[in-house]
Amino acid sequence: MFHINVEEDDKVLEVLQEYTEIRREFYNRRNEVLLTIADFWLTVLINHPILGEFLSAEDRKILRYLVSLDVEEDPKLGFSITFNFSPNPYFENKKLTKTFSFPNLPTAIVTGTTINWKEGLDKKLEVISLFKWLSRTEQIPISAATNDKVAYAIRECLWPNPLKYIIENSLEGEGGAQNVHEEC
Repeated sequence: MFHINVEEDDKVLEVLQEYTEIRREFYNRRNEVLLTIADFWLTVLINHPILGEFLSAEDRKILRYLVSLDVEEDPKLGFSITFNFSPNPYFENKKLTKTFSFPNLPTAIVTGTTINWKEGLDKKLEVISLFKWLSRTEQIPISAATNDKVAYAIRECLWPNPLKYIIENSLEGEGGAQNVHEEC
């Protein structure tokens, strides 16, 4: 029976990897289109019910320079979330990446980018900040990593369908609000 379970796991992983590649092509094309819409990702982040609450006023100023967002998944190893920025007055980095790796259950390795802040600007950040979250590196129980609200909101809600956070906002403005957030 153990042999069958291992074989099943291998087949499921193979299919997941295949569909991850198919989705990757779609997301790459989508990113090209979204690059033409000013402040798209900033608007989506602000409109998301969890992330909008999490963003500080300083985060919102910095996110005006956010060009694109990307989530890469490896069904075997974990996932990463990358924020791509245009040159800005806050930091030198063009990319800020948060990676969640699951090499040895029950421990996850969460790696953040070291942000190269321009003189004194890191001190302006509030205790709760998207940029503090992005730069934090830690080894934590896998349950804590899978329950990270920011990572979950980006990976499971915002990344697959960012348009619903634009559409919902316009529906609310017209008095026709619908609850499109069931889990997100």
